[in-house]
Amino acid sequence: MTSDDPEFDPTILSHLRQEGFDAQYLAYGGDAKAYKHELTSSAETLELGEYFAIIAYGDAAAACLDICIKPMPHLAALIAYYPSRIPSPKSKFPPHLDLVVHLAAKQGFAPAFNNFAYQDVDPGFAEHDLDEFDKVSANLAWTRTLGALRKGFKVEVNLEQIWENHLACVAFS
Repeated sequence: MTSDDPEFDPTILSHLRQEGFDAQYLAYGGDAKAYKHELTSSAETLELGEYFAIIAYGDAAAACLDICIKPMPHLAALIAYYPSRIPSPKSKFPPHLDLVVHLAAKQGFAPAFNNFAYQDVDPGFAEHDLDEFDKVSANLAWTRTLGALRKGFKVEVNLEQIWENHLACVAFS
C-alpha cells in the first residue's frame, strides 16, 4: 500500500491483514524515479509464481498508474484510489494486470480503463482518518478492491461454504 501521507490510515492496513494479505506501507515522497525503483525492486525478491499488488492513494496512485503502463514482473493487481491525475484516458495496461481505479465523480476523469466514480464524495473518501471519509462509498470501494485482489491473486472464495459453516457453528451454540 502506498500514499503520499507519511502517517497513512492504519485501519486500511489492518483490514488487509485481517483478509490474509501480507500488507506493507511505502510512502511516496514525490521523487518518481526513486519511487519507481523502490516499487520494482520490491518484486525482485519474489520467486517464480509469487505475486504482489499495489493499492495506491492520491499522488502515489497517479505515479503508479504512470509506472504500471509498462509490465512489471510479478504485479498481479493495481488499485488506485482518487489519483490526482491519470495517464491518457486511452492508455493500455498489461492484459494480465487487474486494474481498478476509484474516483470521486467530481474529479472529472473519464478513463477508458476499469474505473468506478463515486457521487457526492471528495478525494479521500476511503480513508477513515480524513474528514472526507464517506462510509458508504468507502465500503463499496473496499468490496471492489477485495474483488480485484482476489482475482489478481487467483483466490477463490466459496461464500456458500462459508455460510454453511457459519450455520453449522450457530446450530451447535
